[in-house]
Amino acid sequence: MTTTVTKKRVFRISILIILAILFVSTMFLWYNVQINKMERYQIVLEQREDEVNLKVEIMVGKTWETDCNRLEFEGYFSTEKDKLGHWYYKFKEGKLIGTLKHCPDVRQMQFVYSSKTIPFDSRFPIVVSVPKSFEVKYRIWQNGKSSEEKNAEKQ
Repeated sequence: MTTTVTKKRVFRISILIILAILFVSTMFLWYNVQINKMERYQIVLEQREDEVNLKVEIMVGKTWETDCNRLEFEGYFSTEKDKLGHWYYKFKEGKLIGTLKHCPDVRQMQFVYSSKTIPFDSRFPIVVSVPKSFEVKYRIWQNGKSSEEKNAEKQ
């Protein structure tokens, strides 16, 4: 009698262990797929005396062939923390929105982006995680005037 009860307990425990292993392996697979779909970019800012008056505009987008219509990504930025406790911005892609004007047959390459403006802080690098097909640029604003666009470094 006790051997059948013990066999049933061993069988139940082994089934639970197998299910737990399958669940954990599925979660790791999903996590790796999500990580492999994203790329990290880093913006390192040089120290300046007037950092209080400066802002950084982070621009995440793609270079597209466009006509005279104005296009923009409706993306979302969120602030997240990695495993080591460092903060970074994560960009989630939204819809492509734009005007619908009738245009001549003039085509041009244009950087279509979604942006977020943050305070200037040269003490820490700005890290942005974006989907693989996107690129990150930034510009520095001071008193309503901006500098030229610069490319962020891919990590």
